[in-house]
Amino acid sequence: MKNLFRKFKMRIHRIASVLWPGEQAWRGAAWGVIAVYTLMLLTFALSQAGGGWTLQTLVAIMAFGLVLGALTIALVDLVVMVVRALLDLFVRAFPGLYRAVAVAAVIMVIAFFLSGVGPFAQGIGALVVLVVGSMLGAAIWTLSRGAWSTLTRVHRVQVVVGGVIGVTLLAATLGWYLWPGPDVSPLPIHAGTENVASLPLEDPSQPGPFEVRTLTYGAGTDLRRSEFGPEADLITEPVDGSAFVDRWEGLPGQLRTAYWGFDLTNLPVNGRVWYPDGDGPFPLALVVHGNHNMIRHSDPGYAYLGELLASRGMILVSVDQNFFNGGWMDRILIWENSGLVEENDGRGWLLLEHLAQWQRWHEAEGNPFTGKVDLNRIAVMGHSRGGEAAAIAAAFNQMNAYPGDPARPWEYDFGIRSVAAIAPSDGQYMPAGRGTVLHDINYLTIHGAYDGDVRAFHGARQYNRVTFSPGTQAFKSAVYIDQANHGQFNSLWGRADAGSFPRDGMLNLGPIMDEADQQQIAMVMISAFLEATLKDQAGYIALFRDLRRGQAWLPEVAYLTRYDDARTIYLATFEEDVDPITATFPGATLTGESLTRWQEGIVPQKWDNQQTSAVTLGWHNASDTSFYAVKLEEADADELRALGNSLAEEDASLIFSLAAGATNDSALDLTVEVLDGNGVAARLPLGHIGLLPPQPEFRTLKHPLLERQNMRWAEPVFRTYEFRFADFRAVAPDFDPTELIEIRFVFDRSANGLVLLNDIGVRW
Repeated sequence: MKNLFRKFKMRIHRIASVLWPGEQAWRGAAWGVIAVYTLMLLTFALSQAGGGWTLQTLVAIMAFGLVLGALTIALVDLVVMVVRALLDLFVRAFPGLYRAVAVAAVIMVIAFFLSGVGPFAQGIGALVVLVVGSMLGAAIWTLSRGAWSTLTRVHRVQVVVGGVIGVTLLAATLGWYLWPGPDVSPLPIHAGTENVASLPLEDPSQPGPFEVRTLTYGAGTDLRRSEFGPEADLITEPVDGSAFVDRWEGLPGQLRTAYWGFDLTNLPVNGRVWYPDGDGPFPLALVVHGNHNMIRHSDPGYAYLGELLASRGMILVSVDQNFFNGGWMDRILIWENSGLVEENDGRGWLLLEHLAQWQRWHEAEGNPFTGKVDLNRIAVMGHSRGGEAAAIAAAFNQMNAYPGDPARPWEYDFGIRSVAAIAPSDGQYMPAGRGTVLHDINYLTIHGAYDGDVRAFHGARQYNRVTFSPGTQAFKSAVYIDQANHGQFNSLWGRADAGSFPRDGMLNLGPIMDEADQQQIAMVMISAFLEATLKDQAGYIALFRDLRRGQAWLPEVAYLTRYDDARTIYLATFEEDVDPITATFPGATLTGESLTRWQEGIVPQKWDNQQTSAVTLGWHNASDTSFYAVKLEEADADELRALGNSLAEEDASLIFSLAAGATNDSALDLTVEVLDGNGVAARLPLGHIGLLPPQPEFRTLKHPLLERQNMRWAEPVFRTYEFRFADFRAVAPDFDPTELIEIRFVFDRSANGLVLLNDIGVRW
């Protein structure tokens, strides 16, 4: 048996010696890997246009990678000495140059280029570089050295076959990389059976009567941007932001300072302005970008909003905070992310410093804005991290000192009425471990269902933390948009959310709507919001209560919308306790029958949770006996009398929020039933307003195997349903809403289902 095994081993070695590529092929393979990897570096450098030192830095990184490969091989050789017999076939059979190049390339591809994707994608990416580089390099090197005539027949076949495989793999990889991605079925659009009249108002996305002027302001010394440097129209003084931002230090921090020409102690106050040509005073709105690549400046990307709003009699400033963003220097230390952290409070604080500058211009003589700014009508807006920063700025504006250091007092107190957040992050800044709270401020958030950066609807969390005092005129709205992504709300960010070479080619871009449509949505939403909150055009509030009233202004896609204001009395918010029977309204109770699931709890998101509670309800075999109800029969008499008086109002409505509890193929319907103290019931289908669409689901990469593990690609998204009591009276004339004693959700229309129900109340 031993001799038989020895003969078998010798035969294997003999075959391997014939088939194993020669020295020239290995040398060519090594140079092939170097070439492919260098091409990736150059492509990355070119994609970072305006990066200054990017190419030089990446060349240094490449050299570092080769040294790292050599050091790694030295370590591997030590291991080989211990387990030599096992590793001979896998390590020592490869020439030293190829081993160093291959290991360095794998490490750098995974750590530098593919750090944001799953392990499968990382392995495939590294394998493509090795295989394509090796095959093409071996073939080209061997042929270019004039060694064809000296090759054996077997090695000639190897050269040809290897070259063909290399070209085929390269072509296939490029084809897959350039392919937009698989199509995704959009959410169904269910407009409802109610006849909804269009708003008798002007389309808010249309230009107004004012001629638009533009200018820029800045420190006047900007090294990178002439519009904020020598070409700035107005000069501002820098500010010290060292208390608000962490990790502008070490080698990455030194490179950041050298690149921009300043550090945290002298941050510039830079802005790009669109303003109406008129006497004013005009409302003022600031908008700030998020954490895009810092050398691909983001602030010009909101020109479409600037032109529109200025033409309609508002001043818009696109604030430059590119120096807070990530850049190539953050990748110098490949074993860690060296970007700035805890900087979102700095972004918000800097917005207030811009407002302080605008107040000085308004009050001073000799500038274009003397007496022309209405400082009692201000909005702060932002995109991505900028959306969170806008909320932080509004919260800071109501405080007397910095939460992170009470010994740092301030007195801002500007007339901020409104906050608008485009696909905002949330939780980047957590004062006292809690999210930012806004009180008596108008709030709007919009978010794309196909967002590949801030994938969870984090604006909904801030929406939940906006509260109102009784009698205030403020409102809040959340709009979730099917087929919209993260980047196209900014004209310079494009379709590839959170993607830079080579990860942008892995994103599924095929089903995303056109940029023009996405920006049309932003123009309608933001312009109507500011018209309502800064210019007292209250008629536009109806758009946010029922988006169908402005459907003619919007692209035809599915929208999931929420709305709330101070005119709402909540019967059940599911926040009061963990008892599934008690409700929010004094004395009200909750009950259910024939349910397969009845459970209160925190609502999940793709990342973390929505920081709000709801009740999850499930049913099988639809019937009239399967229902969930809020009963007011035992409610406090005084509270119930006050509620009854409110329900006598002409516009009184029943409101509640629903979200699909799981992905499914079809929309859900149910019956909404109200009962009065005289035993009269009135019923309307959910489809009277609109069916509940399936839970939105979108995978941002072209194949699930490319994703990181344990990622959720669907989340419950609530939609507010508002049923007028007048419509209930239309189907049951004897029903008296002032005697309301019970609200039922009857699961008699869709055979099976799972929903989340939240915020049941009445509004007038």
